[in-house]
Amino acid sequence: LSRSTVPRSLVNFLRLPNYTFVGFGIKDNVVNLEKKYGFGCRNAVELGPLAASVMKRPSLSYCGVDELLFKVNQLDFRKDRPLMNGFEWWDYGGHSKELAKLATINVYSYHMIGAKLLAQDGCK
Repeated sequence: LSRSTVPRSLVNFLRLPNYTFVGFGIKDNVVNLEKKYGFGCRNAVELGPLAASVMKRPSLSYCGVDELLFKVNQLDFRKDRPLMNGFEWWDYGGHSKELAKLATINVYSYHMIGAKLLAQDGCK
């Protein structure tokens, strides 16, 4: 992927004002997108600080995805999440069933946490 091959539809989607993108480390990812490809997204929110603010529990700022998913949604996906260390995905060349499963569970977890917190915060 290079600047010249990024689909315009993706850039437009990420800039839509009515969508909020949530995650862990998402602010850094947006900065990297801006530096490498020349675009970012309009609304990016870190889940830990959002949970800490909405639930009035500052310690939630430091929770990982599994702990936050349980505290916010009372869901436990630990048994379903493949265990991979930070660089293990490189061993798969970026493609594997385990990596796809990890990405799917992460994205769904982020969505569940974000949707509940943003609804409680009065955001749409």
